[in-house]
Amino acid sequence: MNRAEAFSKRIIDVSLSSIGLLLLTPLMLIIAVIIKATEGGPVIFREYRLGLSQQLFLIYKFRTLATGIEGPPVAPGDDPRIHTVGHLLRRYHLDELPQLVNVLRGEMSLVGPRPMKPSHGQLVQPRVLSQLLSVKPGLTGADALAFIAEDDCLTGHPAASTQARFSGQGSTAASPNASPSPC
Repeated sequence: MNRAEAFSKRIIDVSLSSIGLLLLTPLMLIIAVIIKATEGGPVIFREYRLGLSQQLFLIYKFRTLATGIEGPPVAPGDDPRIHTVGHLLRRYHLDELPQLVNVLRGEMSLVGPRPMKPSHGQLVQPRVLSQLLSVKPGLTGADALAFIAEDDCLTGHPAASTQARFSGQGSTAASPNASPSPC
């Protein structure tokens, strides 16, 4: 991507994320109040992810897991740690709305590869990792569109295999488990 294309993409990212935040703030406030009232604890989940050129940044999401319960680092759709509201947020990707702030701050783009945890980056072949991190991570991208349940894909959950066979598409996502996965 040349400088003019990068500048144009940034203008689009800033414009659309600003408009999105303005229009979606009432919904985001309602979600925050519901999470706080029904689940207590923090409303926003923050975690370091790999960004452009392997720069770490804090990603923001609405919290969908119960607090104080230990478990694996990735929670598939049937994980008992997902609170009631969390299931709804994940199903409709509403937990991702706070990432518009990441887009506005320039840490992410609206479209690009999904931001990965640093530990998942160690599981990806260096050539592929270099390619994935040569652009800003995105709020949505080909993997997110092909696999609605990204966490299911990362954990090798059977639902992801069924979805991958049904859609006929594969993903560049790295699976933390050793078993082969169409994801």
